[in-house]
Amino acid sequence: MLESLGNKHVLVLRNHGIAVGESSIEKALFLLCTVQRAAENQCAAGALGGEDVEIDVSISQKCADLTAELIRESGFANEFFAAMVRKLKSQRPLPF
Repeated sequence: MLESLGNKHVLVLRNHGIAVGESSIEKALFLLCTVQRAAENQCAAGALGGEDVEIDVSISQKCADLTAELIRESGFANEFFAAMVRKLKSQRPLPF
């Protein structure tokens, strides 16, 4: 698995889901949610029918760069994690 991952942070496991590797739980959760959302959008777009239209490589690279910036160069992943914890606690309060 590590060999397949190489220097990337996301590995799509055929028929098993997504594996992410990051330097913290907060960053891993943010990256996992980002990839999950992208997969959901791709599935929804595929259900629309019609021909696929490829986006320009510069656009996909810009998306990847912005995600990397949010993960590595800001506290956004920490804020995202804290927000998800608050959301989960409000939906089903934990005993601690």
